[in-house]
Amino acid sequence: MNIRFFIFCLSTSLLFTLKVIAQKNDITYLDEDFREVEKSEASYYRLSQPHPDGTDKLFVQTYYSSGKIQSNATCYTSLCIRKEGYYISYYENGNKKEEGHRVKGSKSGKWNRWYENGQLKESSSYIRGGKVGIWKTWYQNGQIQSENESFEGNYSPSYLSSKLISYWDSTGTQLVSNGNGEVVYYYDKSNHPSSKGAYQDGFKNGTWEGYTKEGQLSYRETYRKNNVSGLSWDEEGNQYRYKELEVRAEPKIGYKRFSIYLDNALKYPESAHKKGIEGRVYVQFEVDEEGNIINIELLKGIGKDCDAESVRIIKNSPKWNPGQMRGQPIVEKVILPITFKLT
Repeated sequence: MNIRFFIFCLSTSLLFTLKVIAQKNDITYLDEDFREVEKSEASYYRLSQPHPDGTDKLFVQTYYSSGKIQSNATCYTSLCIRKEGYYISYYENGNKKEEGHRVKGSKSGKWNRWYENGQLKESSSYIRGGKVGIWKTWYQNGQIQSENESFEGNYSPSYLSSKLISYWDSTGTQLVSNGNGEVVYYYDKSNHPSSKGAYQDGFKNGTWEGYTKEGQLSYRETYRKNNVSGLSWDEEGNQYRYKELEVRAEPKIGYKRFSIYLDNALKYPESAHKKGIEGRVYVQFEVDEEGNIINIELLKGIGKDCDAESVRIIKNSPKWNPGQMRGQPIVEKVILPITFKLT
């Protein structure tokens, strides 16, 4: 099952900037998906401390259960959904995994990624979270894999935001030159092809095919200028037509009316009001293939009553349209911040 993940934000009076002062050595235990769990179920643990720069941000260190460092980050909450400034992560063997900076939560400037053996995997630059300029990738054996160029701004469809300049296979044979050629992509650490097709002037062109790890045809799509159309097949052989590669899950009533629903449905718990409790509650849920909200989970709370109220309004919220991947409905994870602010 493919599960896509995004953080849902609302530009309404419901949201405000949360100020958090963490206690020294605030420890959170996390599972393999970085969800908060009991210590006995944890794959990672996280230490959150007030940031040494004296701001309201936190210095957050995440560790593997073995005690090896996994990442260092500056975050706005111990949940570390939105990172700021310098970030670095490591494999459990101690080699770097990813390194770069964020500005207002988005990647900015130079970012590098590595394989577990220490070989550089990708070097690229970002502006406001999007890749820009020339960037390169390498194979695990050190052979250069690709040279690409990405463009600043919002492109629709998104696959027009970057183009392939050159591509080599793992033995050094060049398959794409000056944006033209045919390639076969493979699954990681596998000899099984994941997709194949041609590039023209840096962009996918003509017919492309995708395959499952078992070698079954999973989609066939055609690129012509700025358009794509195709057919995909699920595991049962059902066929789906599409003209967009991805469609994000969204409320059936639309974002604007969903924001109004949240404003109207939220009831400030009397106990929290009397105690002056304010803050932001993070709730995670999944939108299934039918558009139902399932598996509601409290990620970060501010108190029992506010937490329960946040779960309640999500549980009772209107149905969603499911996300799609190549025409097929998928399960999509959503994180929703719900803010309690006394007026």
